[in-house]
Amino acid sequence: MENALDFNVTVKFTSGMTDKKRTGRPPSNLPTRDKQVAFYLTPEDAEWFSDFAKSYGFKSRGEALSAFAERIRLCGASPVGMFRIGTQIARRCKEVNPLEYEQGGFDFNSLALRPLPALPDVDLTPDEVSKSLAELTAEFRNERLPS
Repeated sequence: MENALDFNVTVKFTSGMTDKKRTGRPPSNLPTRDKQVAFYLTPEDAEWFSDFAKSYGFKSRGEALSAFAERIRLCGASPVGMFRIGTQIARRCKEVNPLEYEQGGFDFNSLALRPLPALPDVDLTPDEVSKSLAELTAEFRNERLPS
């Protein structure tokens, strides 16, 4: 064939390129998350966390739950730390998706049809709420309340 095209192609790789596919994050001196923990959710809870993660810019339900769990561990579940975690989550949600952001409250009555987590159920009176907020404020200011 006289009109055939010659498709000889030469590919040159620079010193930084490779044929091997790279996966994962680049090496780092930061601690790695290489331990897996499993726990069980109701289908409704799993769907809620998936929707939450998608709505507020997390890559997955697992990434959102890891972010929450790491912060709880960092603060030792202290009241001030838990307040900061809630504030961080609320701010992220409001910034990432202000149209869908909805500040919800505690609705423990909605948990009635499922097994409750292993925490005592606490009904706080207005006086107890005031006292708890005063303690939280004192802890935040690194002060001691008078006995």
